[in-house]
Amino acid sequence: MERLNRLSLKASLFLLMAFAVTGASVLAILVQNLCSSGIYRIMRKYTLVHSDTLYVAREELSGKDELLIHLLRWTSSVFPILAFGLFIFMAARKYYSMKLKRPIALLIEGAERISRQNLDFRLSYDQRDEMNEAVEAFERMRREMAAVYTKMWRTAEERKRLNAAFAHDLRTPVTTLKGYHDFLIEYGSSRRLAPEKISKVLHSMSASIDRIEQYIEGMSSIGRLEDIRVHKNDIPPAKLEEAVGETMRALVPQDRLRYRVNVSIQQPTVRVDDKLFLRVAENLISNAVRHASEEIGIECRVAEGKLVLTVRDDGPGFSDEGLSMAQRPFYHDPSTVKGQAGIGLYICEVLCEKHGGSLSVANAENGGASITAAFSI
Repeated sequence: MERLNRLSLKASLFLLMAFAVTGASVLAILVQNLCSSGIYRIMRKYTLVHSDTLYVAREELSGKDELLIHLLRWTSSVFPILAFGLFIFMAARKYYSMKLKRPIALLIEGAERISRQNLDFRLSYDQRDEMNEAVEAFERMRREMAAVYTKMWRTAEERKRLNAAFAHDLRTPVTTLKGYHDFLIEYGSSRRLAPEKISKVLHSMSASIDRIEQYIEGMSSIGRLEDIRVHKNDIPPAKLEEAVGETMRALVPQDRLRYRVNVSIQQPTVRVDDKLFLRVAENLISNAVRHASEEIGIECRVAEGKLVLTVRDDGPGFSDEGLSMAQRPFYHDPSTVKGQAGIGLYICEVLCEKHGGSLSVANAENGGASITAAFSI
């Protein structure tokens, strides 16, 4: 039976049916022979053998013997049908219990758990047949569904956190605008305010409006991240180095800052989405420009199956709070420059994760910030 368990569904069914047909045929032949033998013994009582010629001694059989002969003939005719039906039924039942019952039960149980929104389980079936492939396919589907649901849950939680952060940061400029509005309503019509004071109030109101627009644009940018798709191409390292160099020349004010670029990639090509890579690089370089004192450094290398981009500056670096909060949307490190929406590092982290990588922040040993973006290749 152990060998039968290792056979495919088709081979198992064929073998069991062959056993059933063989067994039914042998039993049917045996019963037919027994019936024929019984009929012969009954008829011998009514025959007389003389020389080589068979003579019937009496023409009529007794009612009991006649009924018995009819019964034996009926059994000889009907029993093969019953035997084949019984053996095929037994073979089918054995086939179901050996090859189908357990995997079908596993699939039903898995489907019921999924219907109850429970994906925290694992299906396994140890036979090497087609049902094992079906169970493995179901298990792959469960894992994919679990990953999708986990991603959806994280997205929902992230959306809640984004909305909370947006509402919190929006409250300050809105409160400021409301205060200036009430101030102007109360004192503006009385002509007791000097033009300089009114100009200062309007300038502050304009700054608050700009801040609100900045937050709105930030939320819009975050919303568009969900539509980004990764398209990897084989990119020569020289092309990456040229693109990073052009970005540095465009973003770094060379009258104030120095920069250096080090691309140390030995492979002839790296499989990466170069547009997504450069978008992350632009964000990190812009972030470094705002905080650097004299110099910015960029290093690009391949490590552990990932393209690693590290951007360093010689600015104040991250505070202890900033090291753990810098990648959160709309976060402003108290020790760094203000005036930005605070979503640049968050966008970089989302883009890196879409590319199968990650983003990490740290303080360099010699001072300043060090931000590392990794992209799966």
